[in-house]
Amino acid sequence: MISHDSICYLIKHLAVTLVDLQENDERFITYLPLSHIAAQIVDIYTPLHLGITVYFAQPDALKGSLQKTLQEVRPTYFFAVPRVYEKMQDKIMSVVKSLTGKKLALFNWATKITTERMVIEKNLM
Repeated sequence: MISHDSICYLIKHLAVTLVDLQENDERFITYLPLSHIAAQIVDIYTPLHLGITVYFAQPDALKGSLQKTLQEVRPTYFFAVPRVYEKMQDKIMSVVKSLTGKKLALFNWATKITTERMVIEKNLM
């Protein structure tokens, strides 16, 4: 059983410590079944606590329409299960395979900078 106190702690921990969410200034997309506790915390309770705008994806989001919703909404925070990130990576890598010249160099530079930034932020935690 998940207690009310546990949910309240998770909301505050998620909102302040992990992500630094701003009150009334965030956009989320919900696509997971709301019967899942992670979806409840991220898509219902945290937005209620902070006044966050939540956009509901189409029912077929995991079958392909999620990309369009992401482009339209441009969420400030996106919670996903590992499989969604795997699909995103597969799509990115298929595009990267077709890159050449300056575009490939720019992609490699951006990847290097991002990786360095993530290492720095991880070390600061």
